[in-house]
Amino acid sequence: MKIEMDGEWKDGKYGLQLQVDHWQEIVPPTLEGVRNYLASGLLKGIGEKTADVIIEKFGVNALEILEHQPDRLLEIRGITKERLAEIKDA
Repeated sequence: MKIEMDGEWKDGKYGLQLQVDHWQEIVPPTLEGVRNYLASGLLKGIGEKTADVIIEKFGVNALEILEHQPDRLLEIRGITKERLAEIKDA
């Protein structure tokens, strides 16, 4: 996974260090990239098998759905309201 960071270089005790103001994960917009992100363990409640099912159902739009319409995950067998709450909190 790639991470993009914005900030300022500061000359600290151990030399130049980046003081990060903002960072974001960069997920390749491919099925494999989205699947690997979902299965990475960063999202509690989604493991490898669940990531595969989510990708099968939503394709490369999975992250868009997860962010803007997370309740649609209830369309997937095995994702309960409790598990969805866990995923939303991640």
